[in-house]
Amino acid sequence: MSVVSIFKADEIRIVPSYFSLEPEKLQPGAQVKGRYFDGYPVIVKQEVSPPKYRMKILKDVMVPMRDGVRLAVDIYLPDAEGEKFPCLIAWGMWGKDNQEVVLWLKDLAQPYYTSPWWDGTLEAGDIEYFVSRGYVYVIPDPRGVGKSEGGPPRTLTDLHKPEDIYDLIEWVAQQPWCNGKVGMLGPSSYSLSQYMIATNNPPPHLVALFPIGSFYPPADPFTGMIDLSLASIFHGGHIHDSTLPVRQWGPPVTPEILPKDEFEKRLKELLEHPDIKFHPKVRSVLVYPRDPILFDYLMTAFHPVPVNDNLDKVTLPIYIGVPAPGGGGARIYWSGYEAYNKVSSKHKKLIIYIPGEFPRPFVHMQYEMIRWFDYWLKGIDNGIMDEPPVKIFVGGVNKWKFEDDWPPKDIKWVNLYLRKGNKLSTIPESDTRPDVLHQPMPLKDPTVYALSYYTDPFTEDTEIIGPAALHIETAIDQDDINWMVTVVDVSPDGTKQLMTEGWLRGSFRAIDESKSKPWAPVHKVQDPVPIPKGEKVRYDINLMPIAWVVQKGHRIGVIIRTQDDMFSRLAIGGIYFLPRMVDITVNLYLPNSYLVLPIKGKDTLPIGSKG
Repeated sequence: MSVVSIFKADEIRIVPSYFSLEPEKLQPGAQVKGRYFDGYPVIVKQEVSPPKYRMKILKDVMVPMRDGVRLAVDIYLPDAEGEKFPCLIAWGMWGKDNQEVVLWLKDLAQPYYTSPWWDGTLEAGDIEYFVSRGYVYVIPDPRGVGKSEGGPPRTLTDLHKPEDIYDLIEWVAQQPWCNGKVGMLGPSSYSLSQYMIATNNPPPHLVALFPIGSFYPPADPFTGMIDLSLASIFHGGHIHDSTLPVRQWGPPVTPEILPKDEFEKRLKELLEHPDIKFHPKVRSVLVYPRDPILFDYLMTAFHPVPVNDNLDKVTLPIYIGVPAPGGGGARIYWSGYEAYNKVSSKHKKLIIYIPGEFPRPFVHMQYEMIRWFDYWLKGIDNGIMDEPPVKIFVGGVNKWKFEDDWPPKDIKWVNLYLRKGNKLSTIPESDTRPDVLHQPMPLKDPTVYALSYYTDPFTEDTEIIGPAALHIETAIDQDDINWMVTVVDVSPDGTKQLMTEGWLRGSFRAIDESKSKPWAPVHKVQDPVPIPKGEKVRYDINLMPIAWVVQKGHRIGVIIRTQDDMFSRLAIGGIYFLPRMVDITVNLYLPNSYLVLPIKGKDTLPIGSKG
């Protein structure tokens, strides 16, 4: 029989023990296919623009929008009277004045997860790096934020309003210090603004985009999970984030767009739901709707509406960045993989970087960013467009490599079956007796119980790169469940490191057969369908894509549970899914339960004679 284990999230390393965020420079014509590099590889035909300008600053410039509202804007310029320069706009919601700290903290950037001072809001970029090399750097406050007029904001769109972004770009392009070419850059909120304008009538002077931390919720794979991360991020509860500097929030939108009877029905449904009523902090958002974005999010959680991501409208040159799976922070960037495959641009690139998040302030990989903008805004043929389009940080060996596409063309998907005795094997299980997991309501017992399955040690190094999924068959004694899956690399000394993770709320298990593949299930965006108690049900769980080398002697493990570890570093820092507030018993049937992995260069997995 398989043994139930106790899951402790902090026992799994999510940040690599070593890695480089520095470029490894290569000569034109260098062999790059199939090679690993210590730093991210770059083909250098010509060096980037050299630093030669001092910087001057124009603070609180009030720029009029088409409706008369004025946005407060900070402008950082090369101190060169009469010269014109290409311009970069970093449009985010975190307040322009707080982004100034990069001017004195860039040499003290704090790593994600392991530092008590990591502040995710410090992400507008290394201002001085670009200005010294001949760019104007522009950071606005969106309407209703900081010193800008207008508001109050009610939605994420209000904070990334396409019309305002359009107007600012065109205003910048007409200034005497601009050469008429404008680019946009930055992660998270600063990337959302790029997608908002690229999918909504981009202005003529916008030339190129670099959403390096690609956050675009309409493109996220649908899992039905209720993610409370945004609530923490907005209000300074995420690790050590600063608070969003909105002067005042407006009222929620759903009371206005839903018929009164439907609105009252949904609100009653939420307030009586055990997951909400036994979580006072979440319940209070509904009772006192002071946070419109979270209120509206909860109001649609059980009644989601399909949203068109419009990524096919993105035709501008775009360089998309997305972190490898990394314990919470990465999950809000999952859309980057979708975006790379869906945008219509003839000039697109993808970089998959270190797990989790960049250190903050965000000052790393600016060399890669300036190569992109030197090419598109200055016309410098520096080699960036001669490279393969995909650049990947590969965990396990913690090195970088090129690929010709995403997912790579030369992969084969291999099934690893869950077996009795906590085994993971290429041979299916024949024993039809279930493995049993009982998870108490977390208010009674916060211990997280899990079923875990492990391969034998690998007999040779093996690349696993691409999309992945877990398929399981279970019977439960409730009408809904949260599935949470963690895939780990286990070293010979027992150290576990996160390879990938995935989630699915059981009542949203229906898949779109026309769009789904065994390694990439696509779930229908529709009202939840209760799970029939006691009946066998199949679940197809999407996992974040993997980029990994399992080294000889290491093992792969898959850990299946039904809630987050609320004592973990991330959960205490506000990164967790809304837990189910009921006791639940799971019967997991192994013969039809298996993990699908993308393997490069092999037809089978080299995991010993028992595999």
